Amino acid sequence: MERVKRRRAAAALLLAVAAPPPPVPSPSVAPMPRGEVVPRVVCAADPTTSYAVYLPKAYTPERKWPVVYVFDSRGIPMDREMIELFRAGAERYGWVVASANESTTLGAMDANIQRMRSMWVDTHAHLALDDRRVYGYGFSGLSRTVVTLALAAPGTFHGVIGAQGGFPGARPPAAKEQALPFFGTVGDRDFNYYEMLELDTRLEELGVPHRIEVFDGSHEWPPEELVTLGMGWLELLAMRDGRRAPDAALVEPLWSADLAKAREHAAAGRLWAAWRAYKALAADYRGLRDTADPERKAAELGRSEALQRDLRERVRRDQRDREALVRAPAAFEAAGLEPRPGGVQKLLADLDVPQLQTRKAASDAEERKSAERVLYAHYMQAGIYLPRAAIAAGQWDRAILFLQTAAAINPESPRIPYRLATAWAGKGNRDQAFAALAKAIAMNGTTPAELESDPALATLRQDERFGALLAELRRMPPAEPR
Repeated sequence: MERVKRRRAAAALLLAVAAPPPPVPSPSVAPMPRGEVVPRVVCAADPTTSYAVYLPKAYTPERKWPVVYVFDSRGIPMDREMIELFRAGAERYGWVVASANESTTLGAMDANIQRMRSMWVDTHAHLALDDRRVYGYGFSGLSRTVVTLALAAPGTFHGVIGAQGGFPGARPPAAKEQALPFFGTVGDRDFNYYEMLELDTRLEELGVPHRIEVFDGSHEWPPEELVTLGMGWLELLAMRDGRRAPDAALVEPLWSADLAKAREHAAAGRLWAAWRAYKALAADYRGLRDTADPERKAAELGRSEALQRDLRERVRRDQRDREALVRAPAAFEAAGLEPRPGGVQKLLADLDVPQLQTRKAASDAEERKSAERVLYAHYMQAGIYLPRAAIAAGQWDRAILFLQTAAAINPESPRIPYRLATAWAGKGNRDQAFAALAKAIAMNGTTPAELESDPALATLRQDERFGALLAELRRMPPAEPR
């Protein structure tokens, strides 16, 4: 019932977004520069919301321009870097880019919905935007938020680029009316890999325009070239749907690049990747140019015994990994609330971590990737989601157990020691908290500003050890963005 209420609230809010924007209190706005990132534009009607914006160099208010609204999930001010991913595509295809500064998956979806509404009103009041070509981009969990927003007000958005995250509830749509054009990216070692391939299959079954690109990486921002490719793909759809004029000068370079990639995969013996690339060529360019050759190549590959063997092996491996992920919640739940001797080692064994770490060192590349995906999924649960819930409930020992498990899975993570410090502080064990905090500082896993402001460390600040650690941290080079 609560989920239904949230969806209705989202729909109501987005229907308001789709309506003509209300008057903005400040009628005169300084012109925004072209060809450079404006890192912070405060919404005139909602000072709590700001966004970064990029206008292509050719922008002029005398014509209307497509726009993409960008939502990242990190909850930290990296929107200048995020918007840089779109710069090449914005110039190539003439798009306006607006990136929500405060977007995050750490809070309620309603807050991101309100940010979207405020951005919509502000950008439409100040910029010349083409409402026939409005798109959304979401990273990780905010891909689900953007899809929810798009589906709540049909016709408002005309496609979504979902990076490392898919549809609401991490579930593929059950019917065509529950979907929309979707360009997805996912790393081949990402814990959301299985979800995105399942979404790929389901959207193909429903006949929904889509494309899922797999790249070499984990749960991270996609490469700039994939973001640009996604923008080009949405331009192809706009031409097919009549929302922009056909343009062979745009189609042919995209076609040539996609065809070259398919041929490269085939020549290197990457049959699965080649098969998917030829299928994408046949689907994406149909109606824009002759697609008989990629259709024939995709059919030939699909019938080959070599590809069939590869597909059977992929199904077997993916099914094994999915079953491991299905078993994981029971293992975490069995950990209990009280500390037990050997609790971390038991949880690691219940999650099959030793076997996964052995597979991670296997000679077979696909086995290594599959082990990394499952280990990453366990790490995310043990290192972020579960301890966050346990700390909110005051279950300090449970949070510490999960974080120690995450540290065993990924001892190189600089953030786990910091989170352990906050959990030990909450439990009231200052010695353990300072030991964890010293490790976090040595690994460059925090900043002076965080140490000084984090309420979870309030009980440590009167201790002389805190001042010493803070002084040490200030002498160190700044940490790289996380």
